[in-house]
Amino acid sequence: MKNRHLKKLFLITLFSVGNMLFCMAQSGHKVTGRVMDTKNELLIGVNVMEVGTTNGAVTDINGTYIIHLTTQDPVLRFTYVGFKEREVQVGKQGIIDIFLEEETEALEEVVVIGYGTQKKVSVTGAVSNAEVKQLQAVPAASLSNALGGTIPGIITRQSSGEPGFDGAALYIRGMATLNTGSGFTSPLILVDGVERDINVVNIQEVESFTILKDASATAVYGVQGANGVILITTKKGVQGKPKVTYRGEYATLQGKRFPQYIEAYEFATLMNEAAFNSQLSSLPWSSEDIQTFKDGSEPYLYP
Repeated sequence: MKNRHLKKLFLITLFSVGNMLFCMAQSGHKVTGRVMDTKNELLIGVNVMEVGTTNGAVTDINGTYIIHLTTQDPVLRFTYVGFKEREVQVGKQGIIDIFLEEETEALEEVVVIGYGTQKKVSVTGAVSNAEVKQLQAVPAASLSNALGGTIPGIITRQSSGEPGFDGAALYIRGMATLNTGSGFTSPLILVDGVERDINVVNIQEVESFTILKDASATAVYGVQGANGVILITTKKGVQGKPKVTYRGEYATLQGKRFPQYIEAYEFATLMNEAAFNSQLSSLPWSSEDIQTFKDGSEPYLYP
């Protein structure tokens, strides 16, 4: 009987230890491999992350990586600047070699600069190219108001909501000049190469929007570019079938709090009390005036 109990205890212990070793083996699953481009060139510094965790690794000078996985159904994400992101289901694989494709669209993107156009990858100055579709999606009547929060380094300040005067003041990297007079702190704005007011440009007509921020990018404009330069290129006619675009907006305003006014009779009485407390020589309203306010006998003179 005693041997039978010892045998059961031994089997239970063995089963528990086996489960622990299995879990440790699963959580400690090691994956290694190399990362290359489409030309079989090894890539150094590729980020390898286990999706859903903070567990990651980086490829060394030989383009290889080693990562110990921590999840039961792991997925690896490979990211590298200038290349398309890629995710791979690990499964039971121990060696995973990856080929990354170049992000040709980002490298071939063209930006407008002071003396023409240039590929974004070869621009050395501080230049930002705005997403035109993002600007067109903003429910703003003027282009200056649509820029706020969409482009790094540009500040917008709207001081009035009056129709026709609701354009925002623009600042690129803050105020760059000491002269704070009207117009001296605003950037130079060129629309198709001509200096114009940004608020007269229809957002739907913009094809490209570029901001030149630092001295190396604005040097061609001299002192006029001291506060930065905004280059706007509008759409041109293209061959093909005509297209009609409609955009409609509407808004309703409703006050949340309204002031409560007192009657004219009460107002005149309080005015007299204020004059009396201030020890004025005469009161603004006579007793006859107050009575007329009260009974409404002269609605035009004493409404």
